Amino acid sequence: MKSVFYHGRVLATAGLLAGLGVGCVHRGPMVGLVSQEEGQAWLQTASGARLRIAEAGEGLVLGGLTGCEVEVEGNQLGKRLRVQEWSVRSAPGGGQPFVGRLRLFGSNWLIDDRSTGRPVIVDLSAHPELARHQGEIVLVVGYVVGAQTVRPVHWQAVAP
Repeated sequence: MKSVFYHGRVLATAGLLAGLGVGCVHRGPMVGLVSQEEGQAWLQTASGARLRIAEAGEGLVLGGLTGCEVEVEGNQLGKRLRVQEWSVRSAPGGGQPFVGRLRLFGSNWLIDDRSTGRPVIVDLSAHPELARHQGEIVLVVGYVVGAQTVRPVHWQAVAP
């Protein structure tokens, strides 16, 4: 049987670590801008918090979304954020962003858009060089020209 003194020390230690921001804190969705500094991705939130994005799992992809406003869910440990889910809210320049793995389906180039969860046809007539990134995650900024069809104005490869 553990003593009351032991339980008090455990609670005091946990409270101290949480107060210092060292404990593992799960937060709801966080919104912020992605930036890169010296090869490291950061999330700058509207409240002024600056969190280093862990370079594992979904965090690898976020590093390629520099300048994008993203919504992120994950676990925070101190000033480090381990990403579990994310979506892009806006792209640099304010255009409509579509992010997903580029694939050829029949005669159409598609991405399964991460934000909407739906496939989007990408009209490559203006940017045929985008086809070289088949199988990679790409960010396409453009405008809708038809049913689930987007004509890119700007694009970038985000991750392999």
